[in-house]
Amino acid sequence: MSDYDLLSSNDTSLDLIFPSKSTGSWTDLTNANMTLTIQQSGTINFYGLGTCLISVSQYGAVNDVVVGTFSGTLVSFSDTVKITEGTFSAKRMD
Repeated sequence: MSDYDLLSSNDTSLDLIFPSKSTGSWTDLTNANMTLTIQQSGTINFYGLGTCLISVSQYGAVNDVVVGTFSGTLVSFSDTVKITEGTFSAKRMD
C-alpha cells in the first residue's frame, strides 16, 4: 500500500499490547499499552497511552483465540478519547 492509499483511506486501528502469553490483567503501570489510529478523509489522528486496563480471559494455542476486555483513556495533541467496556477476540498468530 502506498502512502497516498494509506492517507486517503478511511480506517481505524486499535493496538493492544500486554506483557504475557497467558491470562491476566495489566495496566499502563505494568507494561500494558493501547494505541488508536483513525484515518479519515486524508487525515490521520494518532492517540497514545494515557491510562489503560487490559484483561485477557482466554489465551489459546497458536491459531486459537485470545479473548478479553479493555478500557482506558487515550490522548493526542488536541483531543482525548475514553474507551469503556471494550472487548476483543482475535486469532493468536504467535
